[in-house]
Amino acid sequence: MSKPTAAKDDAATRILAAIRAIPAGEVAGYGEVARRAGLPGRARLVARILGQNDDPDLPWHRVLRSDGRIAFPEGSRGFREQGQRLRAEGVRVEAGRVRGQRAAATLDEQMWGAPLTPHVNEAAAVRPRRARTSPAKPSAAPGKAPARAKRPG
Repeated sequence: MSKPTAAKDDAATRILAAIRAIPAGEVAGYGEVARRAGLPGRARLVARILGQNDDPDLPWHRVLRSDGRIAFPEGSRGFREQGQRLRAEGVRVEAGRVRGQRAAATLDEQMWGAPLTPHVNEAAAVRPRRARTSPAKPSAAPGKAPARAKRPG
C-alpha cells in the first residue's frame, strides 16, 4: 500500500470514529468532526468520506453544517431522512435547521468539563463595540477663517 493511500485510510478511519462517537440526540458540524479526528480544517474531507460511506450503522445524520442546517438540498430524500432520524433521537429540527442544540462535548470537555475561559472567537463575539463617530472635520489652515458652506441658490 502506498503512503498516500495509507494516509487517506487513516484519515477516513479517524473521521468515521469521530462520527460514531457523537452521542444519540446530539449533533456536530463537519468542521467539528474533522477537529475531533485530529484533522482541523478538513471539513470537506469529512463530507467526502460521509458521501462514500455505505455502513448502515454509521450515525451520519448527526453531522450538520456549522450553522446547524442539514446539508442536503431542501426537500430531497436525504434531507427528509436526516430530519426524521434526528427527530427520532429527540433533536428539534425546524425548517431544516437544528434548534436549541449544543454541539456534542469534545473529549477534553468530557474529561475536564467546560473551559473556564471563553474561546478566543467567543470573547471577540461578545466584546462591546464602540459607537462610530464621524471623522473630525478638517480645520482651517492656521490664520484663516473656516470656509462657509454655500447655500444652494
